[in-house]
Amino acid sequence: MSTKPDFTQELAELVIFMSNVATAIRMHTPYNSQARSRSAEENNKHVLWLADSIHSFAALACAIKTGGHKEVIFACDLDISRYQHYLAAGDTWVSDPMQTFGIRDGRSYEWIVSEGIALLERIKSKTQQIKMAHAESTTMG
Repeated sequence: MSTKPDFTQELAELVIFMSNVATAIRMHTPYNSQARSRSAEENNKHVLWLADSIHSFAALACAIKTGGHKEVIFACDLDISRYQHYLAAGDTWVSDPMQTFGIRDGRSYEWIVSEGIALLERIKSKTQQIKMAHAESTTMG
């Protein structure tokens, strides 16, 4: 039994997720004519939080690449915690992430938080299952 989980499906979903976030970022640039009607400061704050939602996936990628169960679980937990803070952070940070991830003016990027957490939970769960199976096989064998 391999001790490395097969993350093919989850990594494909992660690429799709990151592409969708990149599209959301692009909607706060001059590419989108509606973005021009908002202040540069407002657009910049949205770009900041949207980019922040994907910038740390490199740590997860490195953990998956090296195959360390503990490292994958740690990276997932760190990102899940960060995503949960987006919904409760308030304006004590550079700006309030709820202005980006909450529902406002009929639009919402809340899907980023919910889909991101769900995807990270699946990666974490798969890793935990393999880790437990490996631990059981080494204690029995």
